[in-house]
Amino acid sequence: MTAGFAIHVHPPDSSTLRLLFILFTILLVTLLGLYLVNVRTKVTSIDAAGLNFLDIPWIKKLLQSKYVQPAFQIPLLGFLSLLIILAFIDIQDSGKNLATILIWTIWWAGIIFTFVLVGRLWCFICPVGALTEWTSRIFKPHRLLPTKLRNLWLANFMFLLLKWLDIQIGVVRNPVVTGSILIGIIAIALLIGMFFQRRSFCRYLCPIGSLIGIYAMFSAVELRSKDCAVCKNHKRKDCYLGTEKSYGCPMFEVIPRLDSNNLCNFCGECITSCPKNNITLRIRSFFKDAWTTRKKSLDEAALAVVLVGISIFVTGDMLEPWADWMESAVKLLPVQLLGINYWYTAEVITKSILYFTISLIFIPGMILLAAVFSNKLVGTENHKGLKQTFITFGYMFIPIGLSMHLAHNTGHLLNESGGVIPAFQRAINKYTPFYIGEANWRLAATPLIDSATLYWIQMGLFQIFYIFSLYAGYRLAMNNYDNPYTSYKALMPMILISFVLMAVNVYLLNLPMAPRHLH
Repeated sequence: MTAGFAIHVHPPDSSTLRLLFILFTILLVTLLGLYLVNVRTKVTSIDAAGLNFLDIPWIKKLLQSKYVQPAFQIPLLGFLSLLIILAFIDIQDSGKNLATILIWTIWWAGIIFTFVLVGRLWCFICPVGALTEWTSRIFKPHRLLPTKLRNLWLANFMFLLLKWLDIQIGVVRNPVVTGSILIGIIAIALLIGMFFQRRSFCRYLCPIGSLIGIYAMFSAVELRSKDCAVCKNHKRKDCYLGTEKSYGCPMFEVIPRLDSNNLCNFCGECITSCPKNNITLRIRSFFKDAWTTRKKSLDEAALAVVLVGISIFVTGDMLEPWADWMESAVKLLPVQLLGINYWYTAEVITKSILYFTISLIFIPGMILLAAVFSNKLVGTENHKGLKQTFITFGYMFIPIGLSMHLAHNTGHLLNESGGVIPAFQRAINKYTPFYIGEANWRLAATPLIDSATLYWIQMGLFQIFYIFSLYAGYRLAMNNYDNPYTSYKALMPMILISFVLMAVNVYLLNLPMAPRHLH
């Protein structure tokens, strides 16, 4: 005879823990607020633009210290070296290889948020940037890159190519390819450091640097000259040339001309160099650079627009319906006329055609067409040429591409980051004498939040960044046209295109997405 009885098991109530966490964060914010208020009351001179954080002694000393930057760069360089080794010698399953999980699920997904909050801070600690800069200091080259290469076109092309490689051969899904690309980037950075001054690689050639620069314009932290008149009267530009105690700006910037976040990496060299104490580090409005910078250029505007197309295509490539879409596309495009009958080859060619068409032709073409209509609406006496209209309004599309990058990678970060724990356990158990427990791979499939919460976070990001896009368009129009009515007419076609592109973003993220390492 058997007897049965019921056991009622209830999941632990986490409401108390959540409440304590929220109260703790409120306490931290309160303490930070009290500290900042205390600082403001003690500072005798406050910039008209706001609190200068360099008036806080410990922050200024931190940024002037020659040890702080290497203290981050050296450990990160060692860690990157270990990840490259693991990419080659460890299991070639990207969902279990610690290198691919940390690089693509954690670093790539998380670093995009740093662009929004603190600009190019990653470049401050980047181990690849450190290698090219250290190499340049050792070899002391006198050359600058040729004038024709001192722009973002080559870096833009390299980023476009990198994303194409990911789409075609699955960089994210292939540890060896990941390691090989990292070695290639490091080799190029070292060579550039040997033959060209300072961080020439970071400013003009780094494929990630161009992306960081364009998105860093959104950041609410800026380093600027306090008073450009003081700089004008000081003939020797120590911020650029350096002194006995500093190297000068590694990104070739002269501080009084710096009016955008896209090149400053907060290295502190200018703070150490400036004999006039004329540097300020402060909080400002998000995305202010879009309408205040004087150095608007076609390479930046083109990158802003192309990134919208890339983010749309890459996101589509990670959706579950993608395979059906590609099958239809292969049938529609007559690749068989080229004598190609092998399905995989036909798919590779079709995907490449679609990638470059959407990124380089279709999305930029839409915005170029909108620029044509803008010029027609304002009349020949008001517009400044098709190229200038495209450059001017190209910057308002930065939040459109950035919102998709953030929303898309938020999904990866919150859904797949649990895989780091078992991957770390596995690597430690296998390659060290230590044992830290059996790897529980169920964590890799356990999201940190439920799908409904994630969905509303993503949709919230879209709404917020869409507002920034519209506001930036408004400010750009008001700054570039004679009167509000003309500005309104010029802006209308751009608002229509931004609505269409944001609607595409929303539609794509309403479809189910495959895990990063499985799609």
